[in-house]
Amino acid sequence: MIKVEKVNKKFYDKKNGDFYALDDINFNVEQGEIFGLLGPNGAGKTTMLRIMATIMGQTEGTVTVNGYDTVKNPEEVKKSIGFLSGNTKLYKKLTPVETEGTEKVPSKRKKA
Repeated sequence: MIKVEKVNKKFYDKKNGDFYALDDINFNVEQGEIFGLLGPNGAGKTTMLRIMATIMGQTEGTVTVNGYDTVKNPEEVKKSIGFLSGNTKLYKKLTPVETEGTEKVPSKRKKA
């Protein structure tokens, strides 16, 4: 389960000063539920995902993943969630099979 409560993320821009990429974001994702973040470029989707994956901290609010706070228990959160940004160059280094993670499955299990 993922719970996001009153999350804000403030950045500083030299030209314009402080601005909010996320402003009072709230949502819950229950176990087994399929959930998507939709919006135009610059809407804060990647920022929210980075906060949920403990890659970035929020300015205000709380995020919990499987009951663990992303700020207080980031290591426990990382055990529960995987995150690979589409912006990474890792895809160019991996085969399609490797991106699915099947290279880690023992060959006896692959046949099943």
